[in-house]
Amino acid sequence: MHSPARLHLCAFVALLVAAPTRGLAYDPTLDLEVLRIAKIKRDNDSLTAFLRRLSSDEQLLLRRDEFVRQLGSTKFQEREDAVKCLIALRGEGVQSLQKAAESEDAETRRNAKRCLDQIEKDANPNAVMAAVRLLVHRAAEGAISTLLHFLPSAMNYEIEEEIWFGLDKLAEQSDWKKAAPELVAALGNERAARRAVAACIVGHRGSPEQRDRVNKSLTDSDPIVRLRAGQSLLASKDKASIPALIGLLLGAPIEIGWQAEELLRYCAGARSPRELVGNGDVAQRRACHDAWAAWWKDNGETINLRAPRPTHQRPGLVLLSDDDPQAGRPCRVWLTGCDGTVRWERTWKKNDMTVQIPQLGVAGLWNQNPALTEMRSDLITPCWVMLPRRRHAYRTRDDHLLICRMGQAVESDAEGRIVWAAFFRSNTERIASSFS
Repeated sequence: MHSPARLHLCAFVALLVAAPTRGLAYDPTLDLEVLRIAKIKRDNDSLTAFLRRLSSDEQLLLRRDEFVRQLGSTKFQEREDAVKCLIALRGEGVQSLQKAAESEDAETRRNAKRCLDQIEKDANPNAVMAAVRLLVHRAAEGAISTLLHFLPSAMNYEIEEEIWFGLDKLAEQSDWKKAAPELVAALGNERAARRAVAACIVGHRGSPEQRDRVNKSLTDSDPIVRLRAGQSLLASKDKASIPALIGLLLGAPIEIGWQAEELLRYCAGARSPRELVGNGDVAQRRACHDAWAAWWKDNGETINLRAPRPTHQRPGLVLLSDDDPQAGRPCRVWLTGCDGTVRWERTWKKNDMTVQIPQLGVAGLWNQNPALTEMRSDLITPCWVMLPRRRHAYRTRDDHLLICRMGQAVESDAEGRIVWAAFFRSNTERIASSFS
């Protein structure tokens, strides 16, 4: 169990330390050096060509599942052709390949791992991150188009998140009239990743007419698009998105259900139903959905999203872990949100490697404009907050400080004000916020 937990923690901490924040000036020196070592030219045209070259072949994508099946073919040439085509899919083949790498068939496992290794080797994720950041920092001509084109091919959550933040920064800093056409057009793109980011940005930066276009995304065929559309419209104080979020509690992947539930609990506050999505049990999710549907029927007309809210309370899912070897209790990992309620948890004995940890994936955007909302993107960040013996401090993208120590995690803003706090008590079933 320790290995997956610590890998996720390292990835998250590295993201906090290495990625530029809105509160700190971006220094391109390290990114330029990364690209020099990778022998990639650093002018804007070369960086654009580099990302476009790594974008997946969209014609091959239509046959992705077929290629995955062929990894275990009895015919050598079919296997080799499948490997070649899946490598050409870049990031868009990774999720399917990760599942194939756990197949019971030894040939499928071996070839899937070959593909994953080659994709990682070819992609050079550090160089990709550097290229994205530099194009955004320079506000390069055509950067929005380049990032939208590359987004579905992102190899991991960190790159996907960097592109989301980059697109939002470009939309914020450039003339919206120039940025809007490409993002509004992406609302109808055939790729869900592009529709999702477009809905999230246009929903909170666009005009009323453009937000009406985002409203149509609430019925999109892909649940991640519906989630991001709902998230952004809530940022614009539009309660019409709430029924779509309630719909995501049932039927959507559990990580999307958790995020929709967090947004709903943020809106409802103390009136939130007791029922939870929990571990994804169908009956449990049905009860949660029905409870929220009843809540909406009773409160939909009167709920006021513009009413003042507690300054510390913002929507955000945090994954906490307690595995103190001296505590004499089972190890535990659990998911909590803005109100401190435990949404999901697992306990295990030391050295038990069988527990499965959820992947939250990439979230939406921090909105720095207080006229919109306090929403931020922790909703999708796989945020591992360990509770170590010694104190650790990490800086977030919006220049907040996250301080973790045994038994508690506290977040403060740039002025030192507490905005979120959670305290761990052994032998209890809740994380209780002391600032509720």
